[in-house]
Amino acid sequence: MTRNIRKFWTRGDRSAPRCVRFLRRAYLPPSPPVGSISGKVTAEGRGLDGVTVSLSDGTVTTTAAGSFRFNRVAAGTYQVSISGYPEEAEFPSTSMSVTVGTEGGLAAIAFSASNTDRDALVAL
Repeated sequence: MTRNIRKFWTRGDRSAPRCVRFLRRAYLPPSPPVGSISGKVTAEGRGLDGVTVSLSDGTVTTTAAGSFRFNRVAAGTYQVSISGYPEEAEFPSTSMSVTVGTEGGLAAIAFSASNTDRDALVAL
């Protein structure tokens, strides 16, 4: 092993990146898969702006279109919850479970309000 490392270093500066790659492959475990969780918060088909969406790793606020996204989320199952939405909007559930697969990728989730006072929402 020591002989292989010396061989890389004695070739000069050009081989230093090769040595680093060699050492990474030999000693570092692979990076865990990461993905994203994205979704939308809607009422009466309209996106809700400014809703707080929480995940165990932090919170984000929805855009004017009602969309949100958590990037670089490790594989696993998470609870996503919403708060700070207009009281006129009634959601069947304000918390949902979502799974980011072991291959990473995108996990999608949607919160849609029902039994909404449409006139009050239009005024927002």
